[in-house]
Amino acid sequence: MTNITLKEFLKLPIAKQISYTTILQHIKGKELIKIPITELTYNDVKIVFKEFQKEIPNIELIFCKSLNITKENYLSLSIVSYFQLKNHIEKYFIKLKENEVKLLQSINADAGIWEMAGGNDLNEFSDILPLSQLAKIYGGYPFEYGEKNYIEIIYLLRMNNKQAQIEQEYQKLKSKK
Repeated sequence: MTNITLKEFLKLPIAKQISYTTILQHIKGKELIKIPITELTYNDVKIVFKEFQKEIPNIELIFCKSLNITKENYLSLSIVSYFQLKNHIEKYFIKLKENEVKLLQSINADAGIWEMAGGNDLNEFSDILPLSQLAKIYGGYPFEYGEKNYIEIIYLLRMNNKQAQIEQEYQKLKSKK
């Protein structure tokens, strides 16, 4: 087996592709190219998250968005590098999603009441709701925030989430006096 480019791999007959895939799919993920998370927009990251949730994700889109590369760069990857990066990107974004959920999670005693009031109906808007909250706080159009840096958006969401929790606790303590 030779280390060909991804473009050459995609031109191989299916049987040959399967033999490459069988061997290389278990290759350990390797950080050959650093994922430029500080350059990715909120929308880019959410697109990658959604692609990973699909039954058959668009791997080219995931690579191009997450590594901020062109289709030509993607196709010129060596097949070994491709499988190493694929495994690395998948683990990276799974961990990133887990971290995001932990960071933005708030323990709220009123969560049950929120669900009974129909709060779960807002789940279909889960990608834009955080941006809508930022637009209410800082002004502007929610969709414009999607083009801002992912790290900055998560930081602002975390800060506002924490501030709301503290204000809620303060009001509880104040009402007890």
